[in-house]
Amino acid sequence: MNKYTLYYCIFSSIFQFLKNYFWLTFCCIWIMNIEQLIIKFLVYCQSEKSYSHNTIISYKYGLEFISFFKEFYEASPQIECIESEDIKPYLGWLDDKGYKRATLKQRISAVKSFFKYLKKKEIIVHNPAQAVLSPKKAKRLPQYIQKSEIL
Repeated sequence: MNKYTLYYCIFSSIFQFLKNYFWLTFCCIWIMNIEQLIIKFLVYCQSEKSYSHNTIISYKYGLEFISFFKEFYEASPQIECIESEDIKPYLGWLDDKGYKRATLKQRISAVKSFFKYLKKKEIIVHNPAQAVLSPKKAKRLPQYIQKSEIL
């Protein structure tokens, strides 16, 4: 290995370290707040993904986890600081509000899509929603009819 290759390897390693360090440290200053990121995500879903209007509305309701953070943690979340342990109580919060499992599954799907988008656009380093499990849909028992009801 010649000295220029060695310099390049050292320089690229240092550059990558500094990029990651400054990205994580000063992310809050340079990146939009979470509400603006949600708007960008919804526009992305509509324009680039061509999702239906109803899907966009569903995602908008699913991303109300900001309200959860403001109520539960008494602060607006910093997007790069959110961990999967911060998202899991959101399901309990929705359950306490009386939502059914299908709604919980839909809302957590919106949150997962949002964080997947942020990871794809390199706004966050890791996807915290990836480790969150979706609730299973409740199974209903079949209703049987009596012989007398057939005729």
